[in-house]
Amino acid sequence: METTTGGFKQVLGSGSSGVVYKGVIGDHSSKKLVAVKVLEKMHEMEGHDVREFTTEVTIIGETNHKNLARLVGFCDEGQHRLLVYEFMSNGSLADLLFRREVRPNWYTRTQIAYSIARGLAYLHEECITQIIHCDIKPQNILLDDSMTAKISDFGISKLMKANQTRTTTAIRGTKGYLAPEWFRNVPVTAKVDVHSFGILLLELVCCRKNFMMEVEKEEEMVLVDWAYDCYCQRKLHKLVEEDKEAMEDMKRVERFVKVGIWCIQEDPSLRPGMKKVVHMLEGAVLVSKPPDPRRWPAEWTALSFTPADICGLMRADTGSGACGFNSYCQIEDAQFPNCKCPNGYKFLDPSDESRGCLKTFPPQDCSSSAGEEDGQFDLVEMVNTIFPSGDYEYYQSISEDMCRDLCLSDCLCDAVTYESASCWKKRAPLTNGYMDQENTGKTLLKIRRQNSTYSTAGERKKNDQSRKLMATAGWVLLGSSVFVNLMFIVGSCPWRKKNRRMNRVGDESDEAMESANLQRFTYREMESATGGFKQVLGSGASGTVYKGVLGERAGELVAVKVLDNMPERDGHDVREFATEVKIIGGTNHKNLVKLVGYCNEGQHLLLVYEFMSNGSLADSLFGGGEGTFPRPNWYTRTQIAYSVARGLVYLHDECSTQIIHCDIKPQNILLDQGMTARISDFGISKLMKTDQTRTTTAIRGTKGYLAPEWFRNVPVTAKVDVHSFGIVLLELVCCRKSFLLDFEKEEEMVLVDWAYDCYSRGKLYKLVEKDEDAMEDLKKVERFVKVALWCIQEDPSLRPGMKKVVHMLEGAVLVSEPPDPSSFMSAI
Repeated sequence: METTTGGFKQVLGSGSSGVVYKGVIGDHSSKKLVAVKVLEKMHEMEGHDVREFTTEVTIIGETNHKNLARLVGFCDEGQHRLLVYEFMSNGSLADLLFRREVRPNWYTRTQIAYSIARGLAYLHEECITQIIHCDIKPQNILLDDSMTAKISDFGISKLMKANQTRTTTAIRGTKGYLAPEWFRNVPVTAKVDVHSFGILLLELVCCRKNFMMEVEKEEEMVLVDWAYDCYCQRKLHKLVEEDKEAMEDMKRVERFVKVGIWCIQEDPSLRPGMKKVVHMLEGAVLVSKPPDPRRWPAEWTALSFTPADICGLMRADTGSGACGFNSYCQIEDAQFPNCKCPNGYKFLDPSDESRGCLKTFPPQDCSSSAGEEDGQFDLVEMVNTIFPSGDYEYYQSISEDMCRDLCLSDCLCDAVTYESASCWKKRAPLTNGYMDQENTGKTLLKIRRQNSTYSTAGERKKNDQSRKLMATAGWVLLGSSVFVNLMFIVGSCPWRKKNRRMNRVGDESDEAMESANLQRFTYREMESATGGFKQVLGSGASGTVYKGVLGERAGELVAVKVLDNMPERDGHDVREFATEVKIIGGTNHKNLVKLVGYCNEGQHLLLVYEFMSNGSLADSLFGGGEGTFPRPNWYTRTQIAYSVARGLVYLHDECSTQIIHCDIKPQNILLDQGMTARISDFGISKLMKTDQTRTTTAIRGTKGYLAPEWFRNVPVTAKVDVHSFGIVLLELVCCRKSFLLDFEKEEEMVLVDWAYDCYSRGKLYKLVEKDEDAMEDLKKVERFVKVALWCIQEDPSLRPGMKKVVHMLEGAVLVSEPPDPSSFMSAI
């Protein structure tokens, strides 16, 4: 990392948890820009902290969404914790909104708002493990080449288990964006991110910071107050009067402002969830009039005054203080705080001095060879200046000279405060610094001597480079996609120790599959886990699935899929196997089945999935499979429909690489212990590049669910999955197969025809007349049938996208009357 960043020279930004540097990885033929975040205060990490870092890296490394910055790798060496992200060429949203002469246009800002909202909705509601970001702000929103917004900086994120809604944690985040509940010593929820997003949304609308002291009109200083006043007074044009495009789109401006105000309500229960926020922003649901978000009564009179000791008052036990990290505050004659950098430091952002300062010299090396740097540092005196927070060692009854020696001999020490024969050691970043004539203490700041030489550890130890490389191998490149494996975790988890034997077997597809976040098994282990492949759970076109038990994972039940016809091992078989491993290994959604591992040994290709105790949807709806499954009631079937639709939205619209499943059918929808639907069997999936909408491929899928375009030798799109979903949706409504030969009435044999006939004649009750719950909910039955009929239209352009399908199913948008889907066949 030291080499990658050129000695950590080019700073991209900084935050409460660390500084981000620009770097380059790869050789001459495959160079790649990255952003390297150095997490601060890591020397104090205890066992719990290390475990939390490991856990967060694992979970975040497994996320896959086009509006999240991708984690490329990490470093975990000694006291050093670094996160390596993909580089974003257009910088941060803060740069775009507040620092560039040319501000983004209105359309770009609206697209950024949508992107951030969708990314948060994924983290909160669609990940297998819910993630609360805790620090949503413009600096943590990055923009790629095409100005697509990506949420970054998960360094202080909080993970939530599936059955958990609240968590207790220390204050995390950035002043100005923190939700009120952070300060109330109560458990926080994902609504803290909603509050931060609300502030950010108002900044996007108005193209300005939330708090500005230099505005001419006092009522415009605090954006939240000004926005609400403009809304109440019906003068929203004041917020965007210098933006011609926004002025021509005042309906959207009003909608965005109302959503922003709902998000920043003091009471978390009044704030909408991020999924609803997305719907509100998109106009899918009406946005009602929000209440005043301010915590004080509107009839109070605001008094404006400047405290005599604003530098001293703007201090806290946590945070950076009035002037940011490594800076100190000094009062001017007008009683305004003046932020200054100590000797040897420079402003992180000269246009905003409150953001803190950075070292202008290389830090002291704490490696085993650090003794070579003895005498290269000195202490400069800062009288009447103290940094009251961040002590890590304290000494009493010692002299100033002894205090100096203690810091100079400690490579971790960046400064000491000396006062009344007491000495406090401090580690950067220095916080809450301020100068005051009444301060009797002084700070002694460590800086590198001007005539000293500096060389990296690599330059000092060239002969030991191989050993050094092995020590630093804790950071792992996660590959060119999110189909990643954090090998640090692989090495540390006891149940993965068997992977030491990985090199014993191999195949032409190993390189691709080993980049997935999966465990590799031997064939003998699979034979043992399944008891000789005895208990069949199901079978399909590409293989048979057996029940198994992993002894080294506390007896965890698994489903082992053995891909058939593998003795020949032709190119198609290998590609199909590698495709499923790569796709599932790189996805993370609560409505997709989780792939545990694989076997790729000789002629044997096997996939190991988490076991779904309630079998497949086909088992529940039609019978068959292992054991007897009761037919799901109407409510359960509606929830399954929502889940499958949301899983397809993720595959089509939210993955970094769009995925067309190609074989959506009840047999490929599995049900877990809570009857949550999970899409499985990606063996014939098709990957689509970000700039690609159509693909040419051989026929894939299962008869009865195939879209017409499969047979027309034309490029297919994600609409083939929409068609298949429409068939499955009708089967869910009616609890029967799409085609039945043994029906008494001929008109009921083909479900699609019968459903449309019942709909067009106003007799939908016939579809569910044996289902009491559905009979009492015929409005929803009608809505589901109409959505299904739209999905199975012959013309792909008439079928809605899966995102719209979800809105239609949820009742967020009206469903118009669909045309006859069988009109084409009838005309032949």
